[in-house]
Amino acid sequence: MSSPPSPSDSVLRDRALRSASLLRERERREAREPSFDSRIEEGELLNIPDHHDDDAIPGPSSVSDHRYRHRRSSVDSHSRAGRSHSRSRSPLRRPPVEPSAETFVVSESKTCLLRKWMVQGIPKSECKSLRHAYAPSFDGDFDLLCPKLDETMVRYWKQAVGKDWRSNLNDFQEKSWQSVQYQVLDSFRPLLQTWNQLPVGSPFLKNMEDSLKLLGAAFAGISKLRRANAMRHVAPDLLPLLKDDRMFSSREFERLFGENS
Repeated sequence: MSSPPSPSDSVLRDRALRSASLLRERERREAREPSFDSRIEEGELLNIPDHHDDDAIPGPSSVSDHRYRHRRSSVDSHSRAGRSHSRSRSPLRRPPVEPSAETFVVSESKTCLLRKWMVQGIPKSECKSLRHAYAPSFDGDFDLLCPKLDETMVRYWKQAVGKDWRSNLNDFQEKSWQSVQYQVLDSFRPLLQTWNQLPVGSPFLKNMEDSLKLLGAAFAGISKLRRANAMRHVAPDLLPLLKDDRMFSSREFERLFGENS
């Protein structure tokens, strides 16, 4: 007959059970969180609190909130069904077209492909292979880089949020915007190859340059959002200064706040 487990064995068993439970919860949470680009090297993902935790014990307020959400969802489902039925009988409402715009019709097969890419995206492995399929090089001191947040700003940011200087920053907004910025950066690669091969008199040259302009504006807009997010923590009183585009030179493309930040 085996002897009863010692207190130390019970403690170890409880710890193992808690660790397994925490691991399962972390896996469920990470499955629901957005994934960041693998080129973001700093730190781990943020532990975003999940407000729909299945293991949480609801209190009185959460029970009433659940009842309210249930009634609201029931009403919303009926209203959505009515709206969906009405939309199915009406044509798709398209944005107005400028009189000077050049109109064209995209074929059905290409429309299906575009819609799929925009809604479902493409696998990460395909994104990586497409990124490595195009390797542009540039005359002069320039390269396709995602601007870095310099160490001085990172230290001030950690101090503002009460983190130890040796810990990782792990700001969710910064990592999210940086991940999207990497994806925009990859979109330049195939377009740059086509742009570089088009002759000067090509009728498609303007279209290609317009595409690059729009991508450049999107890339610059993400940089502005990243700067505003950092300044909101470090020096919120200086946020209005970021609206002046003259503060940042086009030559200072490697760092988010320029070489003298």
